[in-house]
Amino acid sequence: MRTCLFLFVIALTFASCGDDTTVEHPGTPVDLTVQRFDLAFAKAQPAQLTSLKQQYPKFFPASVPDSIWVSRMTDTIQQEINREVDKVFPDFTEYELHLEQLVGNIQAYVPDFLTPRVVTTTNRVDWKYRCIVTDDTVVLSLDNYLGTDHFFYEGMPRYIQQTLSPDFLVTDVAQGVARNLVAPVQDNALLSHMIYWGKVRYLQQLWMPAATDAQIMTYTDEQMQWAVANEDQVYRYLIDRELLFETDPSLPKRFTEIAPFTKFYLELDQQSPGRLGQYVGWNMVRQYMDRNDVTWKQLLQTPAQTILKDSRYKPQRP
Repeated sequence: MRTCLFLFVIALTFASCGDDTTVEHPGTPVDLTVQRFDLAFAKAQPAQLTSLKQQYPKFFPASVPDSIWVSRMTDTIQQEINREVDKVFPDFTEYELHLEQLVGNIQAYVPDFLTPRVVTTTNRVDWKYRCIVTDDTVVLSLDNYLGTDHFFYEGMPRYIQQTLSPDFLVTDVAQGVARNLVAPVQDNALLSHMIYWGKVRYLQQLWMPAATDAQIMTYTDEQMQWAVANEDQVYRYLIDRELLFETDPSLPKRFTEIAPFTKFYLELDQQSPGRLGQYVGWNMVRQYMDRNDVTWKQLLQTPAQTILKDSRYKPQRP
C-alpha cells in the first residue's frame, strides 16, 4: 500500500503573482522549515504511532488501519529503504540551503509565493511522485534521489534512472512550482505543449540562474549536446511534416512527454534524448523574451502561436 502522498497530488494554482518587476540578482534566502518524516518513521516504534500520526496527520489517512503502519515499520523492504536513504541523506543541510535560495529567488519574482514547509519521506521508489508541490508544502520522496546507479533502480529504463539523482532534487522543486503557475494546455496542439514546457523551463532558469540547460532539462551532458547539435534538424522535421498545429494525441507522447527517445520514426531515434519538443519550445520562449519587451508575467498569458510568431524563432545550427 502506498503512503498517502497522493493527498498532495492536487496542484493549486497561485491566485496572485504580486508585483511584476524585473529582478537582476538572486533573492534573499528564506528560513525554510524541513521536516524529516522519513527519519521519524524509520526510528518510530509501534507504541509511538499515535504521536507520529498527530505530528504528520496528512500522511495517515483515516481509511488505513493502524495495523498497516505497524506492519510497515517492521517490514524488511521498508527498513532497507530507510538505511539506503540514510546513507545518501544523513544530513539534509546542503539541500536545505539550496532550497532556501531557490525559494528566495522565486519570491523575488513572485512576492505572494508562500515559503513552503518541506517534508521528506519515502514512497517505495514511486518515481512519478518523487516531488509533490502544493501552495504551501513540498513533499520529497528521498528514495527517488539515491543516485542514477543505485541498486534500487536496477531494471528501470535508463531514461528514468538518469533522473533519480540528488543533483535534480532542487530542479524538481522548481519545476513543480513553475507547473503550478503555467496554465495547462487547452487546444492540444503540439505547439501548445511545446510552449507550455518552454514557459516552465523559462521560469526554472529564471529562478536557478546558475543551473545549466542540462540540469533544467534533467539531461545528461551527452543528451544536451545532442539536442543542441540537432535542434535545427528537429525543427525542420516538425515544419516539413506540418506537425506544430496538429492535435493528434500521440504527438505529445512522441515529442514532449518523458520517454527513452524522441520518436521521429527514423534511424536516428535511438540516438536522440526524449522530450526534444520541450527543448525546442524553451528556445522559442527564450527568443521571444529576448526580442520583445514583455515581462515573465505577461509571458504566461501569451498564446503559443503569438510566441512562435513574435519570437522569430531560429534554431541553433551546428
